[in-house]
Amino acid sequence: MTTDLMGDGQGALQDNSIRVERLLLEMVRPDPVQPRRVLPESIHLRFHNNQFTPTQALRELVQIVQIAARQQGRPFNSVIELLPNADEEREEETAVTLSPEEQLLHDLVNLAVTIRDDGQVNPLTVVDVSQGVTRLFRIETGERRYWATWLLRDFIPNYTGDGTIPCIIIPEKRSSVFRQAKENTARSGLTAIAMARQAALLLLTVHGYEISAYAENELLPSST
Repeated sequence: MTTDLMGDGQGALQDNSIRVERLLLEMVRPDPVQPRRVLPESIHLRFHNNQFTPTQALRELVQIVQIAARQQGRPFNSVIELLPNADEEREEETAVTLSPEEQLLHDLVNLAVTIRDDGQVNPLTVVDVSQGVTRLFRIETGERRYWATWLLRDFIPNYTGDGTIPCIIIPEKRSSVFRQAKENTARSGLTAIAMARQAALLLLTVHGYEISAYAENELLPSST
């Protein structure tokens, strides 16, 4: 997967039709066909099948981690307890082996507190998929920041934000799986399965298969 194929993400964003805006969290949704899964697969599927709200999805993750941590003698009640404790011995911290779900929640809590303390430096990149009067935006890049902001709002005490998240808004016609792929490959920890999903998505796009229609349908609330 070459840089030439994926293009220059920053250059691609230089367009008068692109704007930066703070959007309500409820108006933003992750891309259901994003190759990199942030949440565990079972939670990811239930969330995108409209069986979980964002808060419920995170609560499910927290409960899974609480069970795993309790079994290892590391019980916690609030996610804020997962932050590194400066009083603990470094040797003890490095000796702990976390499950993937525990590591994910630890990472999200750390990111959420960074956003709380320092603000969100990098806006999400979102695609405007609004229909009629219903404003709706699909995340192109930055899903981890999205989940960290939900975690900050609903699970970390003393949240003082306004329930919005800064976003670079791109018209639907300017959305790019190549820009998304470039960010994915720039991040560490892309699994073999995620890489296979990414390659398949790029190949489908190169050969002219329509992906966005499926994604938009998955974004819309269930009518049942």
